[in-house]
Amino acid sequence: MPAGRSRPPVLSVGGLWVIAGGLAVRLVPARHVAPATAVIFGGVSTASVLGVPAGTVVGDLLGWRAAFGVAGVLALLTTVTVAAARRDRTA
Repeated sequence: MPAGRSRPPVLSVGGLWVIAGGLAVRLVPARHVAPATAVIFGGVSTASVLGVPAGTVVGDLLGWRAAFGVAGVLALLTTVTVAAARRDRTA
Protein backbone atom coordinates (compact mmCIF):
# COMPACT_ATOMS: atom_id res chain seq x y z
CA MET A 1 0.00 0.00 0.00
CA PRO A 2 1.42 3.42 -0.92
CA ALA A 3 2.28 5.63 2.05
CA GLY A 4 -0.09 8.38 0.92
CA ARG A 5 -3.18 6.22 1.30
CA SER A 6 -2.94 6.12 5.09
CA ARG A 7 -2.81 9.88 5.58
CA PRO A 8 -6.54 10.78 5.46
CA PRO A 9 -7.52 8.40 8.32
CA VAL A 10 -4.53 9.53 10.36
CA LEU A 11 -5.45 13.18 9.84
CA SER A 12 -9.10 12.59 10.72
CA VAL A 13 -8.23 10.77 13.94
CA GLY A 14 -5.83 13.57 14.86
CA GLY A 15 -8.58 16.10 14.20
CA LEU A 16 -10.94 14.17 16.45
CA TRP A 17 -8.52 14.40 19.38
CA VAL A 18 -7.91 18.12 18.79
CA ILE A 19 -11.63 18.87 18.74
CA ALA A 20 -12.32 16.64 21.75
CA GLY A 21 -9.58 18.36 23.74
CA GLY A 22 -11.07 21.82 23.29
CA LEU A 23 -14.70 20.85 23.60
CA ALA A 24 -15.05 20.88 27.40
CA VAL A 25 -13.91 24.49 27.64
CA ARG A 26 -16.90 25.54 25.55
CA LEU A 27 -19.48 23.32 27.24
CA VAL A 28 -19.01 23.74 30.99
CA PRO A 29 -18.12 26.45 33.51
CA ALA A 30 -14.40 26.93 34.20
CA ARG A 31 -14.44 25.01 37.49
CA HIS A 32 -15.75 21.89 35.71
CA VAL A 33 -13.37 21.87 32.71
CA ALA A 34 -10.93 19.26 34.06
CA PRO A 35 -13.56 16.61 34.94
CA ALA A 36 -15.45 17.31 31.70
CA THR A 37 -12.27 16.86 29.66
CA ALA A 38 -11.64 13.54 31.42
CA VAL A 39 -15.17 12.38 30.60
CA ILE A 40 -14.80 13.40 26.94
CA PHE A 41 -11.45 11.62 26.52
CA GLY A 42 -12.79 8.57 28.38
CA GLY A 43 -15.80 8.50 26.08
CA VAL A 44 -13.70 8.77 22.92
CA SER A 45 -11.40 6.00 24.14
CA THR A 46 -14.29 3.75 25.14
CA ALA A 47 -16.06 4.34 21.84
CA SER A 48 -12.89 3.42 19.96
CA VAL A 49 -12.28 0.26 21.97
CA LEU A 50 -15.90 -0.96 21.84
CA GLY A 51 -17.06 0.57 18.56
CA VAL A 52 -14.49 -0.93 16.23
CA PRO A 53 -15.13 -4.55 17.26
CA ALA A 54 -18.89 -3.97 17.34
CA GLY A 55 -18.82 -2.45 13.86
CA THR A 56 -16.75 -5.36 12.63
CA VAL A 57 -19.25 -7.88 14.01
CA VAL A 58 -22.22 -6.05 12.48
CA GLY A 59 -20.35 -5.73 9.19
CA ASP A 60 -19.48 -9.42 9.15
CA LEU A 61 -23.02 -10.51 9.99
CA LEU A 62 -25.08 -8.01 8.00
CA GLY A 63 -22.71 -6.26 5.60
CA TRP A 64 -20.90 -2.96 5.59
CA ARG A 65 -24.01 -0.96 4.75
CA ALA A 66 -25.72 -2.21 7.90
CA ALA A 67 -22.65 -1.33 9.97
CA PHE A 68 -22.73 2.24 8.66
CA GLY A 69 -26.51 2.35 9.17
CA VAL A 70 -26.16 1.30 12.80
CA ALA A 71 -23.41 3.88 13.32
CA GLY A 72 -25.62 6.56 11.76
CA VAL A 73 -28.60 5.69 13.95
CA LEU A 74 -26.41 5.75 17.07
CA ALA A 75 -24.95 9.11 16.03
CA LEU A 76 -28.46 10.51 15.52
CA LEU A 77 -29.61 9.23 18.92
CA THR A 78 -26.54 10.73 20.56
CA THR A 79 -27.14 14.08 18.85
CA VAL A 80 -30.77 14.19 19.99
CA THR A 81 -29.83 13.21 23.54
CA VAL A 82 -27.10 15.85 23.80
CA ALA A 83 -29.37 18.52 22.30
CA ALA A 84 -32.11 17.67 24.80
CA ALA A 85 -29.65 17.75 27.70
CA ARG A 86 -28.25 21.10 26.59
CA ARG A 87 -31.76 22.54 26.20
CA ASP A 88 -32.57 21.54 29.77
CA ARG A 89 -29.44 23.26 31.09
CA THR A 90 -29.92 26.49 29.17
CA ALA A 91 -33.62 26.93 29.96
